[in-house]
Amino acid sequence: MVFSEGDQISWQLMVRFLGDREMADPSDAFNADMGDEEIEGEWPTLEQTERDLIQSTLEHTGSQRSAAARLLEIDYRRLVRLIQKHSLELPPPRAGKRSRS
Repeated sequence: MVFSEGDQISWQLMVRFLGDREMADPSDAFNADMGDEEIEGEWPTLEQTERDLIQSTLEHTGSQRSAAARLLEIDYRRLVRLIQKHSLELPPPRAGKRSRS
């Protein structure tokens, strides 16, 4: 999902795409009574989201780390470090594709 064409995401676009259109100001989010019970177990952590995005990108590219790094718009070395950080196993390469593992 793309929230912005530039390098900054506005809170207005976030609200538009993520819901709660009645929230007029981002500071209202801190005042909303959400309660821990309401979102616990339903909302992934940033770590989980990062791990899942990297894993699905590797699956999409057939384990080609260079292609995955390009899609994620990060440096190849950073991707390798993130793979190690999250102890990800590379999915098997797709037929006909060469793996640089």
